[in-house]
Amino acid sequence: MDILIDALAYIKAHHADAAEFINDNIAFTSSYSGKEKQGYSGVTYTGGGWTISVGHAIVPDYAYGIKADYSNGKIVWVGTSKNGQIQEESYTK
Repeated sequence: MDILIDALAYIKAHHADAAEFINDNIAFTSSYSGKEKQGYSGVTYTGGGWTISVGHAIVPDYAYGIKADYSNGKIVWVGTSKNGQIQEESYTK
């Protein structure tokens, strides 16, 4: 859940046009798709119009891949988290 919070904080701090859709009171539910490939683990969070997928390969020293999608593609942010550091890969609106 920390990665979810960190990713949303990053998006909010770096993309003012997305910040209006992120507030501290969003209630997220989580689900595991059961479709993970062998050697990969992931979870999807949904809430407040957002669908955020977080996953990682099961290897030493892994990074989490993150995709945040607001309102079915209205905003799409893609990034990674490793050792508590968020890095943006792409952002589209």
